[in-house]
Amino acid sequence: MLKIKELLIRDFYRYLPLLSVILLEAHIRFLLNDTQARAEYLLVSFQLVFECLPLLAGHCIASNQLNNKAILTWLTCFIFYPLCLIVLNGQNAAFELWSYFNLEVWFITMAASLLWFIQHTMKQVQKNKFITFFSGLFSLNNVVLILVIGWALFVAGIFNSHVEPMLNQPINPVIELTKLISDFGPFLFYLWQFLFISSLIYMTFLLNRYVLIRRVLTEQGTIIFCAAVLLCLIVLTPTYSYLILALPVNQVPEYITTLLPSGNQNIFSPYNYQFMFVVFAVSTPIILAFERQKQDAKMLEISKHQIQTELKLLQQQINPHFLFNTLNNLYALTLIKSDEAPDMVMQLSNLLRYSVYEGQKAQVNLSQEVTYLQDYMALQTIRNKEKCNINVNWPDNANQHQIAPLLLVILLENAFKHGVDKSVDKCELIFNMQLQNNTLIVECINDYEQDQSTKSIGIGIENLQRRLSLMYHNKHSLETHQTSNKWHVKLTMELD
Repeated sequence: MLKIKELLIRDFYRYLPLLSVILLEAHIRFLLNDTQARAEYLLVSFQLVFECLPLLAGHCIASNQLNNKAILTWLTCFIFYPLCLIVLNGQNAAFELWSYFNLEVWFITMAASLLWFIQHTMKQVQKNKFITFFSGLFSLNNVVLILVIGWALFVAGIFNSHVEPMLNQPINPVIELTKLISDFGPFLFYLWQFLFISSLIYMTFLLNRYVLIRRVLTEQGTIIFCAAVLLCLIVLTPTYSYLILALPVNQVPEYITTLLPSGNQNIFSPYNYQFMFVVFAVSTPIILAFERQKQDAKMLEISKHQIQTELKLLQQQINPHFLFNTLNNLYALTLIKSDEAPDMVMQLSNLLRYSVYEGQKAQVNLSQEVTYLQDYMALQTIRNKEKCNINVNWPDNANQHQIAPLLLVILLENAFKHGVDKSVDKCELIFNMQLQNNTLIVECINDYEQDQSTKSIGIGIENLQRRLSLMYHNKHSLETHQTSNKWHVKLTMELD
């Protein structure tokens, strides 16, 4: 049930950009109808969403696949389907009157989908200079800058599409592309003035982020921050209002309204202060959220480095103990001038080579780890073949999975150190590994002397448990128990 809920939330986030621009377009269409009927607003919204359902479905399907089939699905939904609707609009007058889907809807939905895929791809691929540069374009500052510039372009296009827009307020939010091309001069006249207003809003955002929040709020606290915001409202509101009134669009005497929020010539109007308050009220939580996200990302990076350092320390705790025991075994064989000593040297060399090169990796092929365990078991068998009856079972298809290196050897080291080596009489060691789909099950059973300290036996198991919790969190189970004179360990873990 929890996985289904997470899947629904994840898929909702996938098509949220498309849904937002579709509802924005529906809102604009409703305003163009010059009606205030609530039923009409719902009708327009549902109808436009209904027409865009193939786009939403295509985006969601493609985002879940991310392969050649996904590209084909996306092209079908975002190229073929819109072309069919546009052709149908041109061929059928009744359908054209009913349909709200046009080139503008096509453009904004495609842009929203592509932006989502760009952001998703940047999260998945490995960081490089190009990706770092490109991801920087979507920083908070740049996003706000793009929004205010887009607002200036949008409003300038609307003003350019109407005759005497300042005298005919309010005006419909409609942009005539043909007039934008034919009357490009007036468009530039409006554009630079709205860009100036946008720059004032953007500077207010930067002031709030880098001075009021990062310096005042962080260093001085909430009370001083509120006082600083109040001071900015008192000083900046009339200053900005005076600068906006100086724009040419507000200098023609017969114009009744102005571009100020108050709509008049009063720079001290309460509406102007209310607008500035809204700018601070909206930007502050957004800035705080992004600052928190940035701080969390840094803490996550630090945590990853700490985990990697701890894992290396834990692996270093294994290697010296293993090398010490193996050299003792080799020393014992050389004393009796055993013919098995050269083979033991070669196997020890293989083990050390694996520890040095493969042991430093985050993951290795399971077959490599199995080969390492087999070499380790061969070394121990040479010394203990007369003393211990060793039964092992190795998994099939081990080359299809990945595992953290030098992990399972802890079970064998613990079994030999506290079971075989401590045993006086003939003993037994059972080591069984099996794969069930992507689940690895490892069982280790060895003789156990009753007078041994459970605390000393648990050191190796504690090391293993710690590494598992760091690398296979919520993907493993480790069970240990004692029955009569046997020590049982069962490890179950999900592999990649």
